[in-house]
Amino acid sequence: MLLRLISLLLATLCAPLRGEMIQQSRAFATLGEPKYAPGFRHFDYVDPASPKSGRLTMAVVGTFGNFNRYASRGNPGAGTETLYDRLFTSSDDEPDSYYPLIAESARYASDFRWMEIRLNPRAGRCLYLRQIYARRRAAVSHVLPRR
Repeated sequence: MLLRLISLLLATLCAPLRGEMIQQSRAFATLGEPKYAPGFRHFDYVDPASPKSGRLTMAVVGTFGNFNRYASRGNPGAGTETLYDRLFTSSDDEPDSYYPLIAESARYASDFRWMEIRLNPRAGRCLYLRQIYARRRAAVSHVLPRR
């Protein structure tokens, strides 16, 4: 009887411990599969032979106090979200698909609870995140005693 009770207790404790499906890919979609294959050159709705010159003037009501969208003071300028590259970009001809822009690939759970992103090494020269991580490493190595 005691052996049955112990085995039942162990089975109940170990039931939540199960493996998780981890997926790894360059592009990912929350609905179905991504439309474009890895290494695609342009989206289908983009004409790469289109003229590359011209001028666009846009009017905006309001004012701005800072071009940095993430500053704690001032109002960010309209359209300044295009000054910063994102890790992934989406396509306008398919819903909920994401393709790497600065990122190189992603590992993620099947229910998208977490995601691990590998950055493209060619984009590292212009990433502010690498500077932040370098400062943190320097600060931590300064605090920790050397062996």
